[in-house]
Amino acid sequence: MNVYAVCRMCISEKLRMRSIFLEYGHCNMIEIISEVLHLNISDDDGLPSNICKPCANTLLKMQDTINTFRQNDQKLRTLIFSNDAGSEKVEGCGNNSNLDAELIKMPAAEHVNMVIKEESIDILDVAPPNNEFVLCDDAKDEPNTAEAEAITEELHQPQSPRIAVKKRRAHDPEKMSRKQLKNLPGRPRLHDHKCYICNVDPFDSSKALLDHLTTHQEMVPSTCTSCVMETVVLKNARALNNHKKMHAQPLKCAYCDRRYCDNTARDIHVQSYHMGEGAPCPSPCDECGKICRSQLALKNHLREHKTHLPCTKCEKVFHKPSKLKMHIARAHENKDRYKCEICDSVITSLEGYNIHLKKHGERQYECEVCHTKFHSVANLCTHKKIHEKNDNYRRPKDWKDQYTVSYDEDKTRYLRCHHCGKTAACTASAMVMHIKKHFKTIECELCGVKFSTKEKIRVHMSVHTKERNFRCEFCGKDYLCRSNLKRHIRTAHKSKENL
Repeated sequence: MNVYAVCRMCISEKLRMRSIFLEYGHCNMIEIISEVLHLNISDDDGLPSNICKPCANTLLKMQDTINTFRQNDQKLRTLIFSNDAGSEKVEGCGNNSNLDAELIKMPAAEHVNMVIKEESIDILDVAPPNNEFVLCDDAKDEPNTAEAEAITEELHQPQSPRIAVKKRRAHDPEKMSRKQLKNLPGRPRLHDHKCYICNVDPFDSSKALLDHLTTHQEMVPSTCTSCVMETVVLKNARALNNHKKMHAQPLKCAYCDRRYCDNTARDIHVQSYHMGEGAPCPSPCDECGKICRSQLALKNHLREHKTHLPCTKCEKVFHKPSKLKMHIARAHENKDRYKCEICDSVITSLEGYNIHLKKHGERQYECEVCHTKFHSVANLCTHKKIHEKNDNYRRPKDWKDQYTVSYDEDKTRYLRCHHCGKTAACTASAMVMHIKKHFKTIECELCGVKFSTKEKIRVHMSVHTKERNFRCEFCGKDYLCRSNLKRHIRTAHKSKENL
């Protein structure tokens, strides 16, 4: 056992521990230990400097009990001395000759309620009661009768020394039960379809929320100002919204900036990512080379290499049950369909719809080798594999600067060529094929004629070689190129074309 990793009070290893020398709110553990236990603790005494939650709760209860005794003693003195009309004015808080007789006449159980309930107190947020008490040190001032009557009425009411703590607990998420946290107003809910960037009313569906998040695209990339333990940069609006939703949760992890909805979820996070095998430790996979954040993450990753789940409706194999379930829902069931409001494209999954929306925005992910930009990280990773296989790869020409996309009132998509002004409601690939006609850069070595693609110059070379490689299956005639053969079939064998 590591003696420096134990609690200073109970010398046992606990999950939740804090340094004694840190202040949390108005709570100073060094002052409490010195006042209650009369122990001298310093940061250079060579002993453990942590304290666990149960010991901190016990010290707070002891301090509250001592303070309650002092307060009740003050109330008794004020009550007795204000009602003693025949006695002389007392100087200071010394003993009075008639005090014992008055105490005998008073039923102590009626005036003093010392019931202390066993309640859990967290050192992080509960401030200890004030340790300074004003005793009767001014005997020359006559006690106020109205004040004495008020104190008498207060003493006759059953009081708990934890009333102030309960009031603080009612507004402190750390002290709330799981049921109270669940009913906490304003707490984020699962699938609430709410935008936490502008805090508008929740939307009806996930698709409506994604459509709304496109209006916040100009806010990204954005650096989170709430994360203080590490720098977090959000590169798209959906990630920014999910990150702000996380910060709206009531309970925070003590080791990082993550927040959670209840103590169970937070403890699982702490145990999985900050304790034992879940502690941060870069661990590479021997089979694929992936770097996992911890030993536990590596174990979970290795299961993917051993798991093979084939789809019963096709030949695809998956390594995770969730991936297989998602594949069946998307490819074979087609339960959900999402229509893009910008280009009217129909997407079969919400994740695919989110990726599709990025195509209408700015390309933010750039390749370090050829500086090609992409809409998503997945497309960038796929592109990088090309560089790994081919060191001489060169990026293809980007034709998007050669045409303009526009929409009419009926949301019909039109593409316009910048060179000849041609406008057509066609696909982007069809417009690129047209634009390439304006860029005839490939020259025939025999006759000097220029062409726009390698396929066209290959067909052209048959004019010089006189090779007729395309034969009609109906009449046996040979042709120089495939286009001539197709034209012959359409005209001479129209009745046999679809046989």
